[in-house]
Amino acid sequence: MIRKLNVAALSVALILGAAIPAAAQVSKQSGVSIRAGFAFPTSSGSSSKNSVFAAGLDYKLSNLSMQGMPNTTSAYYGFSVDYLGKNSARSVPVVLTVTGRNNEFFYTAGAGVAFNQFPNGAANRNQSQFAYMFGLGYDFQSGQNPFFVEAKYLGTTQTQLNGVGFYVGVRF
Repeated sequence: MIRKLNVAALSVALILGAAIPAAAQVSKQSGVSIRAGFAFPTSSGSSSKNSVFAAGLDYKLSNLSMQGMPNTTSAYYGFSVDYLGKNSARSVPVVLTVTGRNNEFFYTAGAGVAFNQFPNGAANRNQSQFAYMFGLGYDFQSGQNPFFVEAKYLGTTQTQLNGVGFYVGVRF
């Protein structure tokens, strides 16, 4: 288990290490963010209380008006695609998001659909279900492209696949 975590952590570090210098050559941000980390199931019905690999991609669609959003310096809407999985259980939530920023801090929430697979006896069961998420994060500046840390709760109507994720990522 520890060896798998070390390999996953090293993979994330290598991806981010390669992405940050390459992205620093771009003068304008594209609105794409990628992240990777680990999620921890929160349901008592979960088949595993250990961490699962988690990764995601966010895309900024458009800025939002700031009226009525206290303590927010900017906001936008977009979409997010995540992956959480271990063994035969996995979830791929695709959600529309609203993200607000206050200097380096950001917060996000969204709703959409999750494409889930989980063990069902000798076979796996695939199901699409309502999904939601909310999270908090902090941007660290690194040249043109900030890298960030984020904590996010991802939930579906299949509570076995709900979890809290902790990520590191980079914005392009």
